Amino acid sequence: ERCRRAMAYQLDVLHGERERLLLLDGHQGDLDHSGVSGVTVGNNYYDILPFGYLDAYANAWFYDSLRAMAALERAHGEPQAAERYEALRDGVRARYNEMFWTESGHVDGGSRYIGCVDATGARHDYGFTFVNTLAAEVGLADAGRAERILDWLDNGHAYNPDGGREDIYHFQFGPRTTTIDNPDWWAVNQRYASYPWGDQIQNGGADLYESYYDLQTRLFARGAEDAFERFMAILRRYAEPDRLTGGSPLYTGDNIQGGDTAGAAGVMSYEFPETAMLAAIVVYGFLGARADDAGLHI
Repeated sequence: ERCRRAMAYQLDVLHGERERLLLLDGHQGDLDHSGVSGVTVGNNYYDILPFGYLDAYANAWFYDSLRAMAALERAHGEPQAAERYEALRDGVRARYNEMFWTESGHVDGGSRYIGCVDATGARHDYGFTFVNTLAAEVGLADAGRAERILDWLDNGHAYNPDGGREDIYHFQFGPRTTTIDNPDWWAVNQRYASYPWGDQIQNGGADLYESYYDLQTRLFARGAEDAFERFMAILRRYAEPDRLTGGSPLYTGDNIQGGDTAGAAGVMSYEFPETAMLAAIVVYGFLGARADDAGLHI
């Protein structure tokens, strides 16, 4: 029942059923999530970026929540409710790709999903890799789009403030969260804009948890060999003396985010326990295990 109430909030208050996307339009006088820099508070996991209004990251989770809700209703003996969510999910997928997918022409190369459309209609895109790997893993991207996302990650570049090219996989354990310097689009607390490119996770840093979605995207679009090659690169980085933990600086000289200090790396220290989910790629990726209302599938 709590899941149903949470879903009702998404469908009704956040207009998910009407719009086929979550729309944060200042309901009940709340203007904090307009997506406009300087007047917006953090809206999702990336809490110092002003995602809001039409948020590609939040809507990827909305899409996946419809899958989960359909499975729960079917297991509960409510097939009609399940079919309702499955039908809505098809509509969300179509609208998501229409709203957020953008073709090539970016300075850092590639085709991909943008991050946000704010309440003024402005489209915000700084090469949000975490939006793209998540969208592909939950099924919003077809095989063709997933391949183009990977081509951007593997063959594109990150651009620093001076316009210089840098490796998207500079941190080895995962892609940079963003590939274009973002000095302008920040949430209410502008102090974060003072951190140089690559010194903060949300502006050119990297977060280990994202590699789970990166590997799942590779398994989907290219198969196990490509995914395993990337997995081994992560393990080679993990084999360095710091083991991606233990505090700053890391073996590579990069600082860890956390402990009330900014840093470039989100790894297994301070407030990043979610990085441990990478290990689940062995079970849910390479072994292909899946549990649902019909049983266990491998």
